[in-house]
Amino acid sequence: MSWSDDDRDKAIWHHIRQRQECGACGTREEEWDESKGGHRYAYVAEPRRCRGCEMKEAARESLDGTEGRGVHIVLIRNEEVASADA
Repeated sequence: MSWSDDDRDKAIWHHIRQRQECGACGTREEEWDESKGGHRYAYVAEPRRCRGCEMKEAARESLDGTEGRGVHIVLIRNEEVASADA
């Protein structure tokens, strides 16, 4: 790679930091650990609605089982809406 040493170090540190995050909530253990400078109540939980997740869940519920295994629900940009916005 033709990156500077500084940029390479930043990229490595970013990768390490991401690996320390919980895959489910995105926080790191040290944020909660008071002995590591964290706080027991570092975050509060707040319900939020995601329209994309709502659409994916509805599509998942509509599957009847004939699709077979390994079916993933993905969001595809609605080109009619995208072109109307432009």
